[in-house]
Amino acid sequence: MDYGAILKKSWNVTWRYKILWLFGLFAGAGSGGFSYSGNSWRNSQNSSGTGGGFPASTAQVQSFLEHYAVLLIIVALFFIVLGLLMWIISVAARGGLIHLVNEAEEKREVRAGAGWHAGFSKWWRVFGVGFLADLPVGILVLVMLAFVAVVGFGAFAASRGSTDAAGAAVLSALTGVCCFLVVFVMAAVVLGVIFGIVKELALRYVVLEDRHVMDALKTAWHDLWAKRGAFLMYLIQVGVGIAYGIVAGIVAFVLVLPAVLMIAFGNWVGGALLILLSVLVLITPAAIYATFYHAAWTIFFRAMTGVEPLPAARPVVGYPVASPAPPLTPPAPPAPPLTSPAPPAPPVAPEPVFEPTLEPPAGDDA
Repeated sequence: MDYGAILKKSWNVTWRYKILWLFGLFAGAGSGGFSYSGNSWRNSQNSSGTGGGFPASTAQVQSFLEHYAVLLIIVALFFIVLGLLMWIISVAARGGLIHLVNEAEEKREVRAGAGWHAGFSKWWRVFGVGFLADLPVGILVLVMLAFVAVVGFGAFAASRGSTDAAGAAVLSALTGVCCFLVVFVMAAVVLGVIFGIVKELALRYVVLEDRHVMDALKTAWHDLWAKRGAFLMYLIQVGVGIAYGIVAGIVAFVLVLPAVLMIAFGNWVGGALLILLSVLVLITPAAIYATFYHAAWTIFFRAMTGVEPLPAARPVVGYPVASPAPPLTPPAPPAPPLTSPAPPAPPVAPEPVFEPTLEPPAGDDA
């Protein structure tokens, strides 16, 4: 399979149909989108020493909560509803983006309305594929957290005894946790890679072939182990993602560092405006990369399933390529006669032959 042709076609689709960037903005690349975080609050705390104007006593905290409790509840509910709405839109955008890339490859009109309709009509199946594919890693993480909690509680209970026993218990707990975390992290990475590939293929089966969730997951699982190129495609996507992350990280560092310095020196307004500007600048590259990511998987899926075979390699320039000879066809059989042959004439009866008779002459009395 020509992976270079897949990446080239993916970039052409991404750059030509810019309406896809809107879906890429909400869909994100891989299992999530993009987020921004910083240490501005921590830096400001370190620079001010005591935390500035924040309440410093229990009475002040209680007074603050009594006066602004309703406002805090409203703000919390607003962000909860906003986060839930963004999550619903992101699931629909992922299915819509897959549908629109397929429409572009089929030379049909790419319309945002058709993309949202396809995304919301298959919302539950897209969600089901993502949930079941991420479930093994989620269970592994929960088991890891439970193990750490149990070991930590045991170490805390043991530390209530003598000092020597407490030190030995804490050291033993830390050693066990470190070894256990190494094994769990390696297992989580392996499961994440396997089920990440299965999820990308199953999403295309759901959206493009209208399959059910379990059928799509089973088919994608067989495709992965049938060595149809999905693992190599995943590695290529990882390489592209690393390259994008390096470039985006450098740009983000250049944009965010002055904002952090401004906030550290007390210029909150200027720093906040600069961070907002940085977010707006980085949104567009993130949307483009997410669009390219999903377009590459969709075009690879079409090539893998034979929906759209990739073009053959071009001939070397300067050497004429002979056109194939037309196939030899056997000569056509002779055409049948237009009229049937006339029936043979009936046999002609021979004419009767009359033989003369000799009679004696009259008057002969001898």
